[in-house]
Amino acid sequence: MHENYYLPIYQQIEREVIDLAASIFFSDEQITVYSLKIADLIIRCSIEVESIAKDIYRRDTGKEPDKPGTAIMYLENTWKISQKTLRIVSPYTHFKSTFQPSFTPFGYEDKSSNDYFSAYNAIKHDRVKNIDKANINILLRVLGALYILNLYYWNERFYLDNDRYGAKINTSFSSEIFAFYVAPLEDIVKLTSQEKINPITCVYRIVRKESEYAFKVLYEEHSGEQLSWHMINISDKFQEWAKSLVGQKIDPDDFFSTLGSISQTNILEQLKVKSVISVEAIKRKNRYYAEISK
Repeated sequence: MHENYYLPIYQQIEREVIDLAASIFFSDEQITVYSLKIADLIIRCSIEVESIAKDIYRRDTGKEPDKPGTAIMYLENTWKISQKTLRIVSPYTHFKSTFQPSFTPFGYEDKSSNDYFSAYNAIKHDRVKNIDKANINILLRVLGALYILNLYYWNERFYLDNDRYGAKINTSFSSEIFAFYVAPLEDIVKLTSQEKINPITCVYRIVRKESEYAFKVLYEEHSGEQLSWHMINISDKFQEWAKSLVGQKIDPDDFFSTLGSISQTNILEQLKVKSVISVEAIKRKNRYYAEISK
């Protein structure tokens, strides 16, 4: 994970949008309401979208994009961002049809009423003439686009322990307005709420890390206290060795002798081991994560 320069800016803009929604009733009937304040927010969001898209492009390709459109096209070809879907969950919004039940911030037709990029360029070059394009509909769409790109830039991975259905995932991570969808595992029985989820529309997905093999060492410390320690190594050599010894009686001297040929670290000295009581090869549980859908 790397430092995120964009998320604090996004959250500041989002707070201003929430403040605006406390003054203007965000509803289906009001989506064409426009103002200079909304124009300012749209321009700031759009500048951030262009900048963060270029940074993701640089990070992933090692190249310099010749223009923002190149970066956006890369994101579309790589992640199908035009199909990524958000829900609006803020109590300050009151939409019954617009944005409901979900919407795709990048999924617009050129020059349409949902084309935030065209609206941004029109407002930027002639704000007074095109002030009607600085409306609530465009604002929420460009803010949603910026939220999605922040999630992809941040690339946060959530450990779910054994929560294979993702019930513990905060789908409004870093937002008070939006929530994203999570693609369930493909090879398990889905919850009723997950059956109609299309994975391509999800910003996140649940992945399973298959169980690994490890050694559980029971030992006595120099203080006389009995403790246990788990030795895990993801190398193929270690995994094959541990797997072969599951259910077998393991001689501690043989174990540490073989371990020394794999790892040069003096574990016994680090753990202040007085004597080894037993060594057991075990299979660990599957682990589940939520990660950016790529």
